[in-house]
Amino acid sequence: MLTRYGISESDLPPDSVIINRPLSFYEQHRAALLPAMTIMLVLFGIILLLMYLLRVKQRSESLLRQEKAVLAQANALERRSQLERRMEAIGRMAGGITHDVNNILGGIAACAQLALPEIPRENPAYEDVLHILDATVRGKDLMKQIRMTDSTKTLDARSETPLVSKLIRECAETLQPQLPPHISLNVRNACPEARIRAVSVEVHQVLLNLCLNAIQAMPDGGELTVSAGLYAVERHRSGDELAEGSYVRIDISDTGKGIPSGLMEFIFDPFFTTKQENGGSGLGLAQVHSLVQRNRGAVRVANRPCGGALFSVFLPHDFPSPERDDAGKATGTPLSETVSPVDSIPQPVENGFPTGQPRTAPPGGTAGEILVVDDDPGILYLLEKLLNQMRLSVVTAADAETALSLFEKGMHPALVITDQKLPGIQGIAFARLVRKRFPRMPIILCSSCSAMHDAQSCHMGADEDIQRFLKPFDPQRLKEAVDRALQPKTGRWIWRAF
Repeated sequence: MLTRYGISESDLPPDSVIINRPLSFYEQHRAALLPAMTIMLVLFGIILLLMYLLRVKQRSESLLRQEKAVLAQANALERRSQLERRMEAIGRMAGGITHDVNNILGGIAACAQLALPEIPRENPAYEDVLHILDATVRGKDLMKQIRMTDSTKTLDARSETPLVSKLIRECAETLQPQLPPHISLNVRNACPEARIRAVSVEVHQVLLNLCLNAIQAMPDGGELTVSAGLYAVERHRSGDELAEGSYVRIDISDTGKGIPSGLMEFIFDPFFTTKQENGGSGLGLAQVHSLVQRNRGAVRVANRPCGGALFSVFLPHDFPSPERDDAGKATGTPLSETVSPVDSIPQPVENGFPTGQPRTAPPGGTAGEILVVDDDPGILYLLEKLLNQMRLSVVTAADAETALSLFEKGMHPALVITDQKLPGIQGIAFARLVRKRFPRMPIILCSSCSAMHDAQSCHMGADEDIQRFLKPFDPQRLKEAVDRALQPKTGRWIWRAF
């Protein structure tokens, strides 16, 4: 009624009582609102609880992912460590085996070469000796291949900085003639002016091995792609083979079937192969791994999502230097070359050996005897016979201690030929002792395969009178090496004894 007649409650007397007042919304729906509010509070609590549980689950999943990543990284590091240990063990074993086998092959080859001129061509044995020589050449190549699985020696004294584009072009030119018609070769180089700090011959072999493997993985045809680009490692991660720095990444990919996941971790193991029926030796990828590591790089493999395998080779990027010449080599002498070779003086030759025209000995000097130091009796016999055919007088010693005792007795040889691997005092240490006693003594240091690149012999090679000779022994190469060593230099004269 008050509302109908427009009367406000404030206009009523203070002691007035209003009857039939309209109920508020809460009063009208109180019976329903209380259960609803209770339900809302319960739902809100459930939502908070679910949010908490969701966050706990996400945190647990994140920790689980991190744990799996750490575990996977640890497993990868362990596999890499196992591979490196296997490679190191096999490499050391290969080094010892190849050294001894090269000695045997050298003796066989040299004796066969010495016997060949004594056999008439119409004699059936003549062709047999030729087959012996061919077999020794194949054996030497196999020993060199096995020796390359040794990645324990990282070469610090490298001076080569080849262009990546040149290496890829040379590899493509080598592959093109033997590329099947149903396989196409694509080359993509995003860094045509980039150089790497590596030995070009070893990188060429790495690329060639990977490309040949890719070709064999596509018997029904496909596409072989070789691409190159820059790759930067801003921060070294634990377990990563690559240190911080700039690298050139070379990718070799194919469109074959890829590599089965169960074999992925074994493909770099020496002598592991899936091509037994095709005569595979299992050394190709082991060599790739070793050669890349020797050049302070890394190699990685993965299966492409669209099919085929992808091998990525990372090699240290070499930045331009004003001191580099146009040939792309830094100043200095490559480790693999003989330093300061002297042109041989033409001499009468008989049966492939010089006739031994005498040279004047220095006043008060001794006859120019050649001291040969090697622990292998077969090598001593062989070298003595070869040098005798060159009309040279030879004194042999089985170890460095015996040779040093000869010096104590007054011997002053014209030339010292020593093996690097000796019992007791090694060849390098023996050469230092010889040079300390006879500062101008010419020395020929003999060794097998990559031991010639041992970093500890780098500074010894800087001396003009020290040559390094790669086994097995070849009579012609030995003659040239001895001839270079026995050249008269700056007033020093050597006499060749009959």
